[in-house]
Amino acid sequence: MIDVEAIALGKKVYMTFVYGDPVHKLRDQVWERLTRFGIARLEPWFIIGDLNEITGNHEKEGGALRSAGSFLSFNNINRNTGLLEFPARGNQMSWQGRRNKVMVRCTLDRALANEDWHALFPCSYTEYLGMEGSDHRLVVAFLENKNIRRRGQFRFDKRWIGQDEFLDSIEKGWSGSAMGNVGESGEIVSKIINCRHEIATWRKNNPPYGKEKIGELQKALEEVQSDNNRTQEDILEVSRKLQEAYKDEEDFWQQKSRTMWNTAGDLNIKFYHALTKQRCV
Repeated sequence: MIDVEAIALGKKVYMTFVYGDPVHKLRDQVWERLTRFGIARLEPWFIIGDLNEITGNHEKEGGALRSAGSFLSFNNINRNTGLLEFPARGNQMSWQGRRNKVMVRCTLDRALANEDWHALFPCSYTEYLGMEGSDHRLVVAFLENKNIRRRGQFRFDKRWIGQDEFLDSIEKGWSGSAMGNVGESGEIVSKIINCRHEIATWRKNNPPYGKEKIGELQKALEEVQSDNNRTQEDILEVSRKLQEAYKDEEDFWQQKSRTMWNTAGDLNIKFYHALTKQRCV
């Protein structure tokens, strides 16, 4: 066990790197020492390592089930010290091996921290990497105190189809030169990247219909209908644009909701909007 005192974000913190002894009786000594650390410390505290233990049978695949009492010693550490698991990404079954010719997988490696640490680094998480050259997965802890803004994923919007100069932007991106000597497959990837860039540039100058545009057209229709000097053709032209805007918005929420369209021609924007927001939670 390695215990480190450090300064992070202007505060004193503790980090403990743990290896749980494979011998059960000796492992209890590790739990006892961690408990003493946790009870005595009021500062942010973080631990990570191969703890060689699981919290329950839900963290185990294959082999015989263990009794509930066999997990008490390890679970008591969390209860007595207030340690909390980190959000995790990847396959958390961090160890695998054969026991009596049966493949067994367990979550033996993990990172935990007390409430003060989670308050100091509220956006932290762990990531379980591949199992290469070992029967354990490497566990990486990302300690972040604020959300990192990453580049958004490019998504095709079918509302672009048929709009002026959209196909021209794709043709321009595809016919652009590749970046360096990248070979046939690399050249295709480069062309796709060029297309994304050209579409993004085109999109900035040609925003799709939205709530603001619909509001403007509704107001314009009200004005043209109230103006005795406007012709029926003027009214029909504004009405046509408003219907296009409604259909545009309808298509957007239909595509984003990833669900089947309920009723052809029925304006169900609120339904698809709510469904999309529910998926994000």
